[in-house]
Amino acid sequence: MGDNANLLEGDSSVIHMVLAGPVVPYTRMTQRSKWTDSAQRYLASQQALALQMRAQMAEHGWTMYPARLPLRLRVVFGWTVHTHDLSNLLKAVEDAANKIVWADDRWIDSITVERETWGNLGLELWVEAMQ
Repeated sequence: MGDNANLLEGDSSVIHMVLAGPVVPYTRMTQRSKWTDSAQRYLASQQALALQMRAQMAEHGWTMYPARLPLRLRVVFGWTVHTHDLSNLLKAVEDAANKIVWADDRWIDSITVERETWGNLGLELWVEAMQ
């Protein structure tokens, strides 16, 4: 996948996932607007990401990082089309991983996010506890 894939690899305490897309960027919702087409696409994307994350956590025997543990996150999106704000794509991944990969995304203290061209709409993500 990404050229810099070994940035956090090699450590058994690192969670490394390859997830299929597409990822729908974060969409702000109210009780009323959550029924709009764009909000429903976002929620469906969240469910698809969460399902993949749960499956990979179980497959590898990983446990969720607990609250109060500072985390380092790296996300690489496999496409370079600039139709979406990178920070909203990242927020979508963070939200999907809450209560699956980590207890709460507020404990992420370091983030690296990039776009690379792989020719698909997937992403790679690495998470590790900070020393």
